Amino acid sequence: VTEDGPTGMTAGTDLRAPLADPPALARRDFQLLLAGSVASTAAYFASTVAAGYAAYQLTGAATMLGLMSLALGGPLLLFARVGGVVADRLPRQRVLLASQSVLGVCAAIIAALTILDRLEPWHLVAVGLGQGTAFAFNVPARQALVTDLVGRERLRSAVSLVTTASNACRIVGPALAGVLLGLPGLGVPGVQRGRPHASERRRQGPRPRARGWT
Repeated sequence: VTEDGPTGMTAGTDLRAPLADPPALARRDFQLLLAGSVASTAAYFASTVAAGYAAYQLTGAATMLGLMSLALGGPLLLFARVGGVVADRLPRQRVLLASQSVLGVCAAIIAALTILDRLEPWHLVAVGLGQGTAFAFNVPARQALVTDLVGRERLRSAVSLVTTASNACRIVGPALAGVLLGLPGLGVPGVQRGRPHASERRRQGPRPRARGWT
């Protein structure tokens, strides 16, 4: 049938065709990739909130929030195209593993500095640049790897699942970070409880010298 119907669509067009695609979740490799992507993406967006909060707690300057956003998002704009080329020319699994390793090392550095009470604003900016650069290579490699795992017959189902999961992580990640930062003993408020706020130190002024007995 080739005649157009009253809506302008070709007769015989099946609007349920996407639902008839083979499910991508039937592939175990894709299940593992999707689960890892959800955890990694949610953690990344949670770290953006935590880094900005920590920077403001350490400096008391609102401009640090913009600087942290630039450090995390700038590399994505600069290296996203490069990351796509690398994902096409190098083994995608190795690119994904290398970028995930860098993200893990960055998170470990910030955790160690925070626990040791050595965290400074420039640490956050430097690590943010590293995280943003690693994420710029991580995303193209992960998206290209989807096709290798599911094949073209399941690609439409896989793309819809990955897109939905990614958008959900953009909401869940920052929300989870806000909840954790508000809990006593967790995040920056917990480990920095002995370190006064920068703006409070400025209001207090220099510490007075101890006086002897008269």
